[in-house]
Amino acid sequence: MKQIFLAIATLILSATGGATEDSAGENPQTSRKAWIEVTEAGSLVTIKVISELDAGTGGTYRLEVTKAGPSGRNVNRQSGMLRPAGSDAEQVSSVSRVSVEKGATLKVLLTVEDDAGQVYEDRFSKSY
Repeated sequence: MKQIFLAIATLILSATGGATEDSAGENPQTSRKAWIEVTEAGSLVTIKVISELDAGTGGTYRLEVTKAGPSGRNVNRQSGMLRPAGSDAEQVSSVSRVSVEKGATLKVLLTVEDDAGQVYEDRFSKSY
């Protein structure tokens, strides 16, 4: 439970004022319109892509999950459309599950671009 709280707190900080400049040198958006939610159950990590774009606004997302550890390195990339919402309600757009072993590092990067061209990012990183 403590790990879940810490993961969510880290995500909130990275999605709001605690974000740092990304590798392209641009500041990510500080409003929380899209984020990743990470939960852990033993060695299984569940990653949800959640968006709360304005009503009637759609967009696209890109999710990159990198796991490196004693058993090797794996990079999984996926992308998809975010359908326009009828309201400002949260939408879960993707759910991924990753198994991690002791000594592994997990890094997750979410990039969302809405129909108006606004870009939102969220990141998660943890060593196990």
